[in-house]
Amino acid sequence: MRLFFGIIVFASVLITAWYYWRPFFEGERILKQSDFFGWAIKGLVVPTVLWILINCGVMWSFGPFMQEVSKAKNAGGAGWIDVLLDYVGRGLFVLASWWLAFSLAWVVCVLIKNIPDENREGFRTHMIFWSFVMVPVAALIVLIGGWFAGGFAACVWLLPIAHYTTPLLIKRKAPTFYSGAIARMKMGKFDEAEAEILKQLEECEDDFEGWMMLAELYAEHFQDLDTADQTVRELCAQPDLNPGQVYTALSRLADWHLALGDDPFAARNVLEIVCKAYPGTHLARLAQAKMAQFPRSRADLLERRQGRRIRLPSLRDDLENDETESSRVEAAAAANDCVNRLKADPDDIGTREKLACLFAQQLGRADLGIEQSRLLLEMPGQPESKMAEWLAQIGAWQLKYLRNVEAGRKTLQQLIDEYPQSPQAFAAQRRLSLMDMEARLRNRPGGPKPRV
Repeated sequence: MRLFFGIIVFASVLITAWYYWRPFFEGERILKQSDFFGWAIKGLVVPTVLWILINCGVMWSFGPFMQEVSKAKNAGGAGWIDVLLDYVGRGLFVLASWWLAFSLAWVVCVLIKNIPDENREGFRTHMIFWSFVMVPVAALIVLIGGWFAGGFAACVWLLPIAHYTTPLLIKRKAPTFYSGAIARMKMGKFDEAEAEILKQLEECEDDFEGWMMLAELYAEHFQDLDTADQTVRELCAQPDLNPGQVYTALSRLADWHLALGDDPFAARNVLEIVCKAYPGTHLARLAQAKMAQFPRSRADLLERRQGRRIRLPSLRDDLENDETESSRVEAAAAANDCVNRLKADPDDIGTREKLACLFAQQLGRADLGIEQSRLLLEMPGQPESKMAEWLAQIGAWQLKYLRNVEAGRKTLQQLIDEYPQSPQAFAAQRRLSLMDMEARLRNRPGGPKPRV
């Protein structure tokens, strides 16, 4: 029974010591995990193995330590094995309890050396309070259990001290308040806002929110993108920043390069830092997805910023050909550029809309334009306003360019049935009414001749 109890104690003290040593492993700034394993092997495992070997008879030259076992064995019978196991269990308990006591004492010594200055007062308070409370309890345990319970008594004294003082190893961040800086920015006093942010950062040098606010001030209000870039990069170099904060900071910097610097190349380079720092992670995939949406060049960015003009054909089929702003050669080049973009990102809706209009309105390939519009209709999750717009576009091109009245009627009716409250549906209804009226007039004797 005592052997079983000794094994339970042996396992428990290992887990307890590991729990209180673990905070020192973070970043390997104080201790390494190998230090704990070495301490456990030399201080607990080796003495335990030697104790078991002695008690199992491998080293019987230590006879004086084994008087009870020797007497039981000389008396004959198998009862001496129970005495042996009992002796081993008591030894395990003593070794494990004293090893844990020394381990906790070592934790306290490490804390005394490494605890931040601002937490030392709290450390002393815990030391005095728990010593005052637990030393009498430990003395009572020794009085009752004798030297056999000495290690356990030391653990009772040191365990609450280690438990309540280990969290003090972490340096508490000073609270920061940026309401004053925000108020000054709203009033346009950007120099005063900068001074207020810097004042708060002096109190807490690694405050992520403060550094990002300062970088935003430089980028958006002082128009100093270089300083904002340097600020963000220095922030991301801080060792205590987590990957999510690094991605957030670099993503904001990329947005500033794109929106304020008109520099897609610089924005892409910023996000590539995330891909290289965290390859294969969801942050890298987010960065890659965002880069895929970036314009290829500054000219492309400016074109997007001006907005693509998607000229929706009228639902009348009696108009002349569209007037184009570029030659047929330029339209073909623009269509090729759209095709290349869609190869890289097939879900680029704006590019596919532009390609459809180029095919139908400038290159004389309404069939290809309709095909691109139908691909847009097949994309999941599109708003009803866009679906109605694309259906109206298909119907107009079928009537105007393909001269396919039957297909045009069918598309316009589909538009009315599926999106009856849309502006395109009302226009389609008027167009169908006009077509019916024209058909009736043509069928009258002496009516107008059909238009070719």
